[in-house]
Amino acid sequence: MRHKKGNKKLNKPYDQRMALLRGQVCSLFLSGHITTTNARASQVKRLAEKLITRARAGTLHDTREIMKVLYTKEAYLSLKHNVVPAVNHCENGGYLKEYKIGQRRGDGSAMVRLEVPGFSAE
Repeated sequence: MRHKKGNKKLNKPYDQRMALLRGQVCSLFLSGHITTTNARASQVKRLAEKLITRARAGTLHDTREIMKVLYTKEAYLSLKHNVVPAVNHCENGGYLKEYKIGQRRGDGSAMVRLEVPGFSAE
């Protein structure tokens, strides 16, 4: 059964939701970490791990599929040269770490720091 396997809507229409996730994934690959809400972090982690898996394979088709999601070439190069070597020790999945950092002051949302362990921006 495939109950509850869909994406979380994040209270946004599809185009806005994808723009948000793509922007956060690009920021994650460029800096190595992002701080966001728990719901957003789970969706960003889901998308980012799929892209990392494709980048590890490294075929031309995988590169083109990754570039459909990422906004800039710098994000792709950072993925290939910084993120993939940092997660090469992992077998399948589980590339990113989530750290709960407490509640946001304004509305009390649970905040999470999502990072790539071993990331080095050169």
